[in-house]
Order: sequence, then structure tokens, then C-alpha cells
Amino acid sequence: MSWPALRTVAGRVPTWRQFALASLITLIAPVVVGASLSILFAPAHGTDAAIGFGGALFIAGFYLAFSFYLSWLGLLVALPLSIMAMRRGFAGWAVALLAGLAVGGLIGAGLGLAPWLTAPAGLIHGGTYWLALRLLAPAVFDTRAQA
Repeated sequence: MSWPALRTVAGRVPTWRQFALASLITLIAPVVVGASLSILFAPAHGTDAAIGFGGALFIAGFYLAFSFYLSWLGLLVALPLSIMAMRRGFAGWAVALLAGLAVGGLIGAGLGLAPWLTAPAGLIHGGTYWLALRLLAPAVFDTRAQA
């Protein structure tokens, strides 16, 4: 099994059904993980205590749980870019992470939000999208068997 960081085989593109399922996974999985973290690490005491590791996980989970409200917008921008990148053979996981980071930051800046706040969510969603496509369409990313 191949996990390319940058280059993939040019011209190999998943089916529309695989794109749709990967998009759905990208929208739902971070929200489920975030909600789970928020529930598991919710503070049982007042907010005057030090945050600590559990508090940081609670905040990260809360952040991910509400990322759905902007992630669909980022996916609308990133989906055509990912198809174009796959057709050109430049769709590795590092490309997806950087593209997610850039799209997240640009979406945040375009909406008047702090890009440093929205870019990490883009990074997470870009990675989730690539992993979902990688698992749904492994032949597309297999660089060992060139087309």
C-alpha cells in the first residue's frame, strides 16, 4: 500500500460516489470526534481552575464539534481543487494538508474571522478528506503500479 506525500499517478481520479462519501466523512468525522472529546473532558468543576490537559482537549473538541458550520464551505472550494490535483498527479497527503490549511485560512479571512483560528480546522479537514479518499479508492493513490 502506498501513502504518497506529494506525487500520485496523473489521471487517476476516484468515482463521484467515492468523492461524495469522502466529503460526507470529512463533514461528519471531525464533528463526532470533537463532540466526543467535549463530552469526555467537560469540566466537572467551576471554570476558575487551571485548564490543564483535559481542559485543552475539551476546548479542542468544542472547536471541532462546531467546525461543521464552516467546513462545508471549505469543501465547496477544495473539492474542485482536489479533482484538478488528482488529474495532474499532485494529490499526496502533504498536498491535502497544506491545501486544507490554506483553504481554512482563506475562508476565515474572507468571512472576517482570524485565519489562525480557522486554518487548523482546514488542516484537520484536509487530512480527513485525503484519508477518506485513500481508504475508499486505494488504487488511485497506488504509485507502485504506474498507469
